[in-house]
Amino acid sequence: MFTDEELRIAKSADLCNIASRAGYTVVRVGNMHSLKEHDSVRIYNRNTWYRWSNKTGGTPIDFLISFCNMDFKEAVKVILDEQGYRNIQKGSESSVLSKNSSQIKQQIRKNEADRQKELVLPEKNSTFARVYAYLIKNRFISQDVINYFVKKGSIYEEKEHHNIVFVGKDKEGHPRHASKKGTLTVGQNYRGDAEGSDAHYGFSHIGKGDTLYVFEAAIDFLSFLTLYPKNWQEESYIVLNGVSEHAMLQTLKDYSHLQKVVLCLDHDKAGIEADFRLTDILEESGFPVSYLQSKNKDWNEDLKEKNGISPLPSQEHPKMEECKKWLLGIGEVSNFMIDEKMNVTELEIKYEKDMEEILENELSLDQINSLEIDLLYVTASLICQMKNYCEEFGKTISVEQIMKHIYKMYRPYKDKGNLKDQLKEIILCEKDRQKENKSGIQENRKKLGKLIELALSCIKIYLYIEIDLLQEKEKKSFTVESDSKKYGSKKQVLHR
Repeated sequence: MFTDEELRIAKSADLCNIASRAGYTVVRVGNMHSLKEHDSVRIYNRNTWYRWSNKTGGTPIDFLISFCNMDFKEAVKVILDEQGYRNIQKGSESSVLSKNSSQIKQQIRKNEADRQKELVLPEKNSTFARVYAYLIKNRFISQDVINYFVKKGSIYEEKEHHNIVFVGKDKEGHPRHASKKGTLTVGQNYRGDAEGSDAHYGFSHIGKGDTLYVFEAAIDFLSFLTLYPKNWQEESYIVLNGVSEHAMLQTLKDYSHLQKVVLCLDHDKAGIEADFRLTDILEESGFPVSYLQSKNKDWNEDLKEKNGISPLPSQEHPKMEECKKWLLGIGEVSNFMIDEKMNVTELEIKYEKDMEEILENELSLDQINSLEIDLLYVTASLICQMKNYCEEFGKTISVEQIMKHIYKMYRPYKDKGNLKDQLKEIILCEKDRQKENKSGIQENRKKLGKLIELALSCIKIYLYIEIDLLQEKEKKSFTVESDSKKYGSKKQVLHR
């Protein structure tokens, strides 16, 4: 259908331009981009995207499939057309392009209409009895805390469905966002935003202190105030309604006295990834960041435990835990290489060739095991080279110190992607690095940076094998087993 060159062009297209052409508002977020209409989307290097709200992402082709309801063939053709790469046959395919153009225009009109919507606050109920009952009896929130926000008009009960409404206001006190939460005590509880809500604002309190405390949800925030009530009104707090950074950044922009940020997100995989991502954004903007973490999954679970209810436990990030273990092994191998005065460059080239051979074939179990060994020795040799470069700068550093630095630099939220693509990337990066023969302090610092980048790439591939690949196998195994049971039961019925 398409040549390799056409697919390469489509996959490497400028996603920011494509999103803009589709009618979305592309906004800068630190060293990344996002969409004003979908603030959980992140665009990396103007080419790949990830949507944190539903854990999807990919290439510019995938973007058009997800956001403009195109199929694969249509998406590739639109991108090639936008890129000016016209190697498309005439006839029926021209009508497909016309259809694509029409779809994009429809998307533009829809986005423009969405942006023009004003916030519609749900009608208030005459009493707030259901709100108080739910927050106090089911969530153990302090009545004094609830009273404070009710008086401010930031919490009330919706008339139609008796949901709790949490109102986010701008600097002038005008409502800009309203999130709704159901008050049912059994079954699935409703959550949603009022029509016209602006994600740049959230349920909050602004005090005179210089620190902003950041929470995922309003219940987490209220639970934290209940747990730690001493002088809470002196500080400032913002609720993100998820893990998007927009409400946090808007608050820091609107209130210049806020100079520090404390992230108080959920103690689970998603919360930990968000901690890293938000930290990178904040530090790039010059804000010092620290963390407060609940003992259990979130602050309300801590509050439940305090009131005698069994809480949902916290979850550490599986890749962070595995990364820590693997780095210990790498450290041992690196120290052995140094003690034995081994030629690490020759070793690195040998194992790199092994990886290239693996890349040319389908990955069997034996090859995956071999790849893990290759990664171990390549990473260890990179560590040895880092140590040598540091000593050239006149800085004495241990392998253990390098390990700690690399662990701090690992970002699980950036650890996405296909195994073979990651493997190709590491081989290409290494070949480019080996071509460089300049010397000097600045050049050596650049080389050191590339060594760290390569070591992190090796770690990502190892973690993919140990965690992602294992999960994929478990899912396939579960699907096959489920299908076997399902079709097996049908056969039994037929035999009867």
